[in-house]
Amino acid sequence: MSNETGGDDPPANVHPLYMQTLGDIIRIARQQKRISQERLGEILGVTRSAVNQWENNHTVPDSPQRLRQIAEALDIDPAILVRAGSEKARPPRGSQKVSPSASPLGHALPTLIVWKSLPARGSRFGGFVILAEKDGEVPRPDFLQYNQKAFAFKVITDANMPVYRPRDRLLVDPETPAIPGDDCLFGDGIELTDGSSCVVGHLIRSTATLWIVHQYNTRGEIELPKGEFPNAWPIVGRYMRS
Repeated sequence: MSNETGGDDPPANVHPLYMQTLGDIIRIARQQKRISQERLGEILGVTRSAVNQWENNHTVPDSPQRLRQIAEALDIDPAILVRAGSEKARPPRGSQKVSPSASPLGHALPTLIVWKSLPARGSRFGGFVILAEKDGEVPRPDFLQYNQKAFAFKVITDANMPVYRPRDRLLVDPETPAIPGDDCLFGDGIELTDGSSCVVGHLIRSTATLWIVHQYNTRGEIELPKGEFPNAWPIVGRYMRS
């Protein structure tokens, strides 16, 4: 495939977003602004699914006016979106962009591993441990096709009933920064190892030292020390128990 560009391409010293696809621009700008896909959708009057489809280059915003609305919501130059949304910059219909976390072979990964989990003995947070031991696999959603770090795990507690029930399998994206309003897996390890301590909950806010979290079947909030749970990974999907 030819890699040549026309003379109207921006010089090397222009805004770095010019070098991204339309979906990447929306995702990067949204994360920099620290708002969720759901919140951006509310601002624009579309669904979270629509925003997700844009960010994964599966669809494009439906009009130049929509591009300007997105640019205004994300505080970026509309020209960046307009250029990326042009036919020249748009990926061919049916193509899939490989992200930095893509499979080294450049093809979609077929399934997500489901990791086993066990109740955490003596945990004051009602948590559990995820084991580096497979408990099966689930189909991989399109928006996680090239995400090597995404994984699934089986819920084994009723700490978040009725939203998450025992034997549900939750999909986690460690590459997306967690922001208030996300349901998250709070964990103590970057890589899964035997005995990785975890808690599931709804992120209310955070401080320099704490995650402030709500668990669905309880009243009030709990404080998870970031020293014990340094990671907050958004839950991006669920397969309900069969």
